[in-house]
Amino acid sequence: MNPLTYPGGTKWRFTALQSGVEKVGELKLYWEVEGDPISDDSLPGEESARELLERWLTWVWDRKAFHHDLGVPHVPIHWYVMGDDSGTFEAAPPIIPLDRHDNFTPFYSHPAEVDTDEPVNWLRLPVVDKRWRDGAADKGGFIQEATGFKPSSFQPALDLRVLHAAGVDWGERSG
Repeated sequence: MNPLTYPGGTKWRFTALQSGVEKVGELKLYWEVEGDPISDDSLPGEESARELLERWLTWVWDRKAFHHDLGVPHVPIHWYVMGDDSGTFEAAPPIIPLDRHDNFTPFYSHPAEVDTDEPVNWLRLPVVDKRWRDGAADKGGFIQEATGFKPSSFQPALDLRVLHAAGVDWGERSG
């Protein structure tokens, strides 16, 4: 783990702006690579992480699901802020100036660390580990499970060429 990442168990205080309800809990960055929800209709006992990875790679190439600025072979990564309660899950705040997509900040106040009252540094939130095995089937977890790939905070894309290190033939394919 990055020593600059907030340690597990760090509690944040923030308020739901519409209801005024204060929340206290952990916050993490949740990542979703474009198309990784293909795992939604599968279970680890039905389809292995490697099988899902191969199906996902075909999906990426068939749909040309590449990052709009970076192009081939970069697949977009979408970022969310996830609380330890089931009700806190919003797109992460933009870290690039003038990026105005809907995100956490119109819905919640800026989180402050409970013990110190320091405002959150979004880049230091821990990034969720995603798994694909019996008892731990996370949406899109097949990517990390099959390859060991886990993005850094706010990494904009997965460069398919890095999958080569895990022995994956990432090249163009068709279904």
